[in-house]
Amino acid sequence: MFGNRFPKRLGSLVFPACCPFCKQQMIPSETSAEFHDSLDCCDGCCRRLLGNQLDRCVKCGASTLASNPFDDRCRLCFGVDLRFDRCVAIGDYRGLLQEIVVQMKRTHDEILAIRLGRLLAGQIERFEVGNNCDLVVPVPTHWLRKLKRGFHGASVIADGISQISSIRKSDDLVYCLKNTKKQGTLMNTGRFANVRGAFGVKPKARIADQNILVVDDVMTSGATASEVAKTLLRAGASNVCVAVAARGARVS
Repeated sequence: MFGNRFPKRLGSLVFPACCPFCKQQMIPSETSAEFHDSLDCCDGCCRRLLGNQLDRCVKCGASTLASNPFDDRCRLCFGVDLRFDRCVAIGDYRGLLQEIVVQMKRTHDEILAIRLGRLLAGQIERFEVGNNCDLVVPVPTHWLRKLKRGFHGASVIADGISQISSIRKSDDLVYCLKNTKKQGTLMNTGRFANVRGAFGVKPKARIADQNILVVDDVMTSGATASEVAKTLLRAGASNVCVAVAARGARVS
């Protein structure tokens, strides 16, 4: 999936690069090589970004306790009507990953968003989420909000995933029907109500029996991703999985 890294790694021996996060010189290593090529960061920052990937909920991607009593759900999503099948994230929304996501949003840094997408593509492959995926679809934003911001992070992250996986990205398949309140200002139950009926699928879209990967920058309650998944399934999609740069940092 990640291709031949030899020319790039040979070049790094001649012209050592600096990690964009800790500013230290990067020494070529086989450790986490695929993630170096995605985000161009050092071993230390790579480990900080990925953290512990073993104890995660299969359904919602949240960090879980070893004593979690549920087979396919954690305490955060048990009993919650999440319409997507699975979710994968680079890591929790805290520490270095939070700093990167905030920087990407604040500065509208497309290069950083692409790197996050490429790093997320590695996680998608690693955890076999969205196997046989036909389309990559970023969570849409209302046109007024997009016009005001001039930047759509989820779309650029999806570009990074598409570059690595060669799966076609579709920006106009799903669209916003209404300009909702900011999810971060609401409680969990309010978040689900806020996005209910907020999305639509392009009338002539042909997604019958398609496996779709929905992409966003951060997921906390899962309300937005679930509503997009519900919209796609109603339009005929066969399966919907979710990939996010960061999962809301709550431990179940």
